[in-house]
Amino acid sequence: LSFIKEKNTENIDSKYISIGNLRYRFYKKNISFYQSLIKKEIFQNLDKTKKTIFYAPTWSDHENSSSFMLSYKKIIEKLSDTYNLVIKIHPYLYEQYIGRIINLMEKYKNSKNIKIVLDVPTIYPILEFSDIYLGDFSSIGYDFLKFNRPMFFLNPQNLKQNDKKRGLHSLGHIIENCEIDSIDSIIEEKILKDEKLKKLRDKTYLYTFDQNIKNEDIKKNILKRCQR
Repeated sequence: LSFIKEKNTENIDSKYISIGNLRYRFYKKNISFYQSLIKKEIFQNLDKTKKTIFYAPTWSDHENSSSFMLSYKKIIEKLSDTYNLVIKIHPYLYEQYIGRIINLMEKYKNSKNIKIVLDVPTIYPILEFSDIYLGDFSSIGYDFLKFNRPMFFLNPQNLKQNDKKRGLHSLGHIIENCEIDSIDSIIEEKILKDEKLKKLRDKTYLYTFDQNIKNEDIKKNILKRCQR
């Protein structure tokens, strides 16, 4: 919304309907159902003595935003002994590399600390059970702000640190392409310095999602707009 206002001089305040974080409110309303489902489908067979890293790469667009093909082998190799690793495959990523991903799912289908997730659109219960977020340019990073836990970001485009596209990256710790081989030690080192980012993540979450909107207001505003 801020971006649109920045680019458009026309007053748009009356032309949009804010829904806040509707998905999270829906999850909380049905939390027992979704937690039971996700525990069974994803976390049931994982090693309960290990922390869970949730890796959510975006799809391979024309800007080379996805870290998946560049990094997934090293991520699995370096992290699987120390952590549970849940990899959420973007639907477009699956279409782009279907053979590779099917092979990956088959290879780790009985693993005790690696889980490849495909057809599970419900994101919040997975995030709630995850200790650490690992991403690139996926919007799931904004959802993870709700839990205010350590975040790590890969940089497949080799963008400079002050690039506007890396705005979310300032809320976590950066792992550059040349550092993938040391991803395990980087996570162990940086996680000890994560406390200083908590206030910034809280602030950004409140900025990103309208906290004042209620479900009944959304319905009322939509119906009102339809009557115009």
